[in-house]
Amino acid sequence: YNFVSLSNVDLLGNFKSYHEIYFRNLHSYRKNKRADYISYKMDKVVNYCINKKKGLIVEDLSFEQEFSYGKKRNRKLSNFKTSALDLLERKCLKRGVAIRKVHPAYTSLIGKYKYSRLYNLSTHVLASYVIARKGLKFKEEIPARYKWLLAQVGDVIKPRLKPSSSYRNWAKLHDFFKHSGITSFKTSEVLQKALQMKHVLNSVTSEQPDNLRAGLSSTGKVDNWNKFWNFIENTNIL
Repeated sequence: YNFVSLSNVDLLGNFKSYHEIYFRNLHSYRKNKRADYISYKMDKVVNYCINKKKGLIVEDLSFEQEFSYGKKRNRKLSNFKTSALDLLERKCLKRGVAIRKVHPAYTSLIGKYKYSRLYNLSTHVLASYVIARKGLKFKEEIPARYKWLLAQVGDVIKPRLKPSSSYRNWAKLHDFFKHSGITSFKTSEVLQKALQMKHVLNSVTSEQPDNLRAGLSSTGKVDNWNKFWNFIENTNIL
């Protein structure tokens, strides 16, 4: 990515504002000039914190992360983020800005599916908001509508985290989307996929599925769009 997203929050974890700092044509610079340019941009991050009279909370990149690019580009991106954050940490310490690192797990997922309806901001800004809340020790409980969603698929998705993990349900939700082939994350696609999987599960347990009430056929495809959208509206699913 060619920018840094910063979220300003209060002590109660409420979102106040955001700011984005862009790295324009970063890879067009030669090595030495690129280093100076990154340093200049990191100064902007520190200045933002000083102006807001706030500390800085960032990702702890010691945890392994996956990026959706090729191996070579993934490595370059990871190395860039690590070097930039190391530089940022040194600048914060030099100028008296408190800095704290947090585990980056599921920050984008939590931001997208817990706060997007509330704030209508980009995924990157919402992820930075979740990082800020993590740094203030707030726990991100999965909303009731997603607990319902996971309940519809029963044991189709096997949990891969321990029951004591605060990320257990978020990991299950992530795996559900991946398992279902959901890529657009539109309300209609998520609900339709959930009910399709529920139909498969119920065909094994001999329970009556909700497909008819939701305007879906016995195979989970939309038969009646009016029923389908009414079902979405009445259940307030996403």
